[in-house]
Amino acid sequence: MEVALFPAVYRKADVVSTGDAVLAEGESSCFFHAEKKASIACDRCGRFLCGLCDIQLGNEHICATCIESGKKKGKMQKLENKRLLRDRQALVLSIVPLFLTGITALYLTTRYRKDPTSISITQKSRWRFSVAWMFSVLQILIGIFLILSYTGVLDT
Repeated sequence: MEVALFPAVYRKADVVSTGDAVLAEGESSCFFHAEKKASIACDRCGRFLCGLCDIQLGNEHICATCIESGKKKGKMQKLENKRLLRDRQALVLSIVPLFLTGITALYLTTRYRKDPTSISITQKSRWRFSVAWMFSVLQILIGIFLILSYTGVLDT
């Protein structure tokens, strides 16, 4: 039996600063904790923050108030947890009419194939019904294939 340990087992845990106490009278203090020494300013609003209040998000140091207001306004894209997929919407909008018109054309060719054709003597042929039927079946098959591939049924 072999036991392997991850390298993190041998590393010391990082110590997170909760903020130092204000020592001198003229030092700036945290906006939220007046007794703690400010270590950095918020990149959004400029409030002084202690080590406890400092939240690093990407390359920015932000306070909790700015994160909350950015989340409510939807201006902080790093906090997004849902998004509309416009490519999926476009794909569905391109597939659905194809499928529906194929079904409609198949219905029309099946339902009215024995009805009288044109009044004109030169257009008595029924070849358009056959061509329309083939195209409608092809549309339906393509629509089924696209729907199955979109839903992931065809992925193996």
